[in-house]
Amino acid sequence: MVRGKPSNEGPQVFIPEKIQNIGYATTSNSIPAIYFSGAETQKLATSLGHAIVGKFSHSIPASYQIQKALDNIKFCRGFSWTYINAKHTLIQFEDLADYARLLSGPKDTPVWYIDRHPMRVFKWSSDFDAYCESPIAAIWCNLIGLPIHLYDQAALFAIGKLLGTPIQIDRATANRMRLLFARLCIEIDISKPPPEEIILDICGRETMQQVKWDKIPSYCRECKHVGHKSEVCYAMGKTERPAKRNYNYPAQEQSNRGS
Repeated sequence: MVRGKPSNEGPQVFIPEKIQNIGYATTSNSIPAIYFSGAETQKLATSLGHAIVGKFSHSIPASYQIQKALDNIKFCRGFSWTYINAKHTLIQFEDLADYARLLSGPKDTPVWYIDRHPMRVFKWSSDFDAYCESPIAAIWCNLIGLPIHLYDQAALFAIGKLLGTPIQIDRATANRMRLLFARLCIEIDISKPPPEEIILDICGRETMQQVKWDKIPSYCRECKHVGHKSEVCYAMGKTERPAKRNYNYPAQEQSNRGS
């Protein structure tokens, strides 16, 4: 008898004895409901690793174009991506440095262009909503005149936690090759003003430490989108909606078609 080779294709069968029980089944207004605790939610989210959402607001390129563009960035380690829906992609990284590189964007702006299609990038979180953009962004900052002995990874990480979630430092800071300022990449909530100064208490002696941020994108608290402030939100009728651009045509063709 010839035995068939096992296949990994097709549906995956549940094996109850091998599945951990999570969630609490209940009802809400007579409708079946399930509650997941904060710890359970965090564990489920962590399984996705370093994940970023890429959003194409106007038009989305073909899959081969996205793959080529990501390959051309030349990340240090592996990554994978897939479509979430007609506007969003989920990009996952093995390496935190690659994650930070994509999230901070080229020239420290969170927008990448894939064959003329702008792709904005956001930190993925468990409360992801396709209709709202995350206010969490990776922004570089300079600590002007930081005491030299604080150019230490542990010290810089501790200082960075006062500002947000520290992601990385640049090579000149790590190697103490430039002592005018230390440069850190921090995940911050751009819907709130970031600290522009902190206090360093060294052996009871307090000094004010200046924090100089790179350009921080505007965030609208009205429509939950990045790129403009609430007072000029056209989605809420405060300004006129700008004309849509067809990103399938080069800029020169756009001009000729509009004339």
